Amino acid sequence: MAKEIARYHKKNKKTFPVLIGEKITLRPIVEDEFYEKYYQWLRQIEIIDGIGEEEDMSIQEIIQMHNEWREDLSNLTLGIYDNETGKPVGDINLVDSPDFKKGPEIGIMIGDRGKGFGKEALKLMIDYAFNSIHVSQINLDVYKNNPASNLYQKMGFKITEELKEPETGRDEYKMALTKKEWKEINKDKK
Repeated sequence: MAKEIARYHKKNKKTFPVLIGEKITLRPIVEDEFYEKYYQWLRQIEIIDGIGEEEDMSIQEIIQMHNEWREDLSNLTLGIYDNETGKPVGDINLVDSPDFKKGPEIGIMIGDRGKGFGKEALKLMIDYAFNSIHVSQINLDVYKNNPASNLYQKMGFKITEELKEPETGRDEYKMALTKKEWKEINKDKK
């Protein structure tokens, strides 16, 4: 397992970045409004289907989970906030995962869909991972029928493995994106 995120946190004394995009800002999660929204998101069928299981968590359990993530040196989780309203629209994380030998795993949950927030959040976090944390590869798991799998491929992620999840029998992809591939895809963009 790669330990890039843990090294990053130790070097930066667990200081979380604030990443500002055109539509959204990625920043640390600290306010109650985020947790209330997260509670609502976990009750939306599209989100439940995308993460693969029903998350029947109380707001207190959600707060506890995010606090544990915040303290975990192998995890960098940021809230995604709409720049226009200041409201939370999701979260994104990079995690040193035992599922991947090279590079961290990226995960994202968008509660307010269809506005391009997910694509921009991924771009901000991927840029940050490659240019500030200095990872050489980013990985992810996604269900084959999840519409996000198309977005990941458009952003340059390549399918490295197709498998069936043991618990559910659902088809899923393991995907990866290297720093070299990301630079090539974005060489003409600014």
